[in-house]
Amino acid sequence: MTTSTSSNLLSLPHEVLTTFEEYQNSRHDFAEAIASHLTTTVPTQENEISDLDAIKLGRSKAFQLVMSGNAGDLLKALSMDPVPNVQIIGMLALAEMCKRDQPIAEKCLSIVRNVVYWIESDARSNEKHISPSEFRRVATHFLTTICRHNAHITKSAIDAGLLKAFVHMTQRYPPNEKAAGLWGIHSALQHSKELAADVLDFPKLLQCVLLSAKEPHPEVSSIAISVLGSFAKYDPQLAQKILDSGAVEIVAAIWKSIHRAVADGNATNTSVTIAVLYFLAQVIKHDENTLSIVVGQISFFPLLADLFVTEENIYIRQNALSALSVLAQYPKYSSNIISSEQSHDILPMLGACLQNPMTQWQGIRLVHSLLKQNTETIVKKCVENLDYTLTPIAEMLIPSARVNPTVRFAALNLMELVGNSVGKQWPLFEKVAELDILPSIVALQESKMVPSIDKEAFAAADSLIKVTKNVKYLVFLIDTPPLSEALFEQTLKQMSACLRSENGQQKAFIQEGYLRQIQTWLSEKTPQHSEAIMDRLKEIRNLFNSDLLPFHTPNYEEKLLTMIQ
Repeated sequence: MTTSTSSNLLSLPHEVLTTFEEYQNSRHDFAEAIASHLTTTVPTQENEISDLDAIKLGRSKAFQLVMSGNAGDLLKALSMDPVPNVQIIGMLALAEMCKRDQPIAEKCLSIVRNVVYWIESDARSNEKHISPSEFRRVATHFLTTICRHNAHITKSAIDAGLLKAFVHMTQRYPPNEKAAGLWGIHSALQHSKELAADVLDFPKLLQCVLLSAKEPHPEVSSIAISVLGSFAKYDPQLAQKILDSGAVEIVAAIWKSIHRAVADGNATNTSVTIAVLYFLAQVIKHDENTLSIVVGQISFFPLLADLFVTEENIYIRQNALSALSVLAQYPKYSSNIISSEQSHDILPMLGACLQNPMTQWQGIRLVHSLLKQNTETIVKKCVENLDYTLTPIAEMLIPSARVNPTVRFAALNLMELVGNSVGKQWPLFEKVAELDILPSIVALQESKMVPSIDKEAFAAADSLIKVTKNVKYLVFLIDTPPLSEALFEQTLKQMSACLRSENGQQKAFIQEGYLRQIQTWLSEKTPQHSEAIMDRLKEIRNLFNSDLLPFHTPNYEEKLLTMIQ
C-alpha cells in the first residue's frame, strides 16, 4: 500500500476504517479456514473402517461442504489479492481445492500466467510481512496441483508458461525451492508420452534436472532422479534420451556410494536409494539395448539382492523388488536371481512380500517374470519353494479374500501364464491342482465383481482347464461352483479329450457314477444347457457302449463294466 493511499485512508471516518480493517482480516481468516478445513477430518459415524479410510472419508466430506458454497471462485479472487498474506493463504487454500476438483483446476488456468510472472520476477521480494521464499514455494505448489488431473489441463498450463516457473525455481534458489520446482516438473510429465516428450524438450529443463540430481542435498537429488526415471518409463526413445544425457553416470556414482554404505554397515539415505532403484527399473525395462548401456556402468548384484533381503524400509524393498522383476525379464538375470548364492534368502523374502499388501503386486510381477522364462531350473525352484511362490498367490484368488483388484488381476494373469506354458512347467501345474486354485478362479469369474477381473479370470480358468489331465478334477470342477456356459463347455471338451487318451480313466469314470450323471443330464434335457453343451455330453457318452444297458438299471456301473469287458 502506498504512502498516499495510507494518508487517504487515515482521513476516513473511524467507523469506515474499522470496517476496512475487518474486511482485510476477514479475507485472510476465510482463506485460512478453508485451507484448514480441507486438510483436517470431519468426524464420521462409520466405525468399521481403517484410520486411513476415515481420514479420506473425512476430507471428502470436508470438500463436499466447501463445494456446497462458492468457495472456489472466492479463493481464486483472493489468490490475486494485492495484500501478500491474504494472497498466499488464498493460493494455498485454492491449491487444496485444485487437488480434488478438475473443474476448479480448469478455471484456475486463467491465472497461471500471473502466478508464473510473480515467480519469475520475484514480485514479493520486497514485502516485509511475507517471506519471498515461502511465496515462491506456495505459488509453485499451486501450479503443481493444476497439473494433477489430465494432459489437456497440463498442456494448457504449459502453454501459459508453467514450465518457465518450474525451471526458474530449479535454477536459482535454495534446496526447498528447487525441490518444489522439481515436483512441478514431475507432475507435468505424468499424463502421456507425448506430453513427457514436450516437457523434456523444454529449453534448459533437462540440464536443470541433471544438475539437481548431482546436488548433495538428498531431497533435491532424489526428486531429480525420480523425474529422470519418469521420463524414461514411457518408451525406448525417451529412455535413450535420458541415457544420452549422462544420467547413468550420475546414478552410477550414487549407486557406488550406496554400495559402500551397505558394505560398511552404514545406513543409506532412504529417499535417494528409492529414487535410484526406481530410475534403474524404468530405464532397463524397455529392451536389452538400454539394459546393456546401464550394465556397462552399474553392477546390480549383490547390492540389489542385499537391499531387497536386508533393508527394513518397506519402500526400499518395494522398489528393489520392482527392479528385480524387471531384470528377471532377461534370461541372464532371471537365472542369476534364482540360482545365486542369495536365492535362499530372496525366495523367503519374496514369500513375505506376497503376503504384504504393499508389495504383493511387485512380488507377483517377479514370479511372472521368472516363470515366463520357462526354464526347468526356475520351475523346479518354484515348486521346491511353494510356500514362497504359489501358496500366497492361491490365497489371493479366494473370492472372500480382501485383495486389491490390481493385485488379483496380476495373480490371474500369472495363472493364465502357467496354463499356457505347460510343458516344462507341468510340475508347477500339478501344484496348482493341489492348491485348488482353479475352483477359486472359477468362483471369481462367476462372482462378476469387477469386469476386468471377470475377463481375466475367464482367461486364466480357460488356460488351466485346457491342460488338466485328471478327469476326476474336471468333474469336481463341474460340481463345485456353477460354471459359466463357456467354461462348462470347455471343461466337457477337455474331459472328452482325457477319456480318449487315458483309457485307464474310463473305468474310474464309470465306477464313480460320472457316466450315469452324463446320461441323466442328456435324458432330462435340462433347459439351462445349450445345444453346444448337449453335443459335448453326447460326445462323452458315445465314448462308451452305454447303449448296452439303460442307465437306471440297478447296479448299473458294475453290470456295464462286466458287459464292456
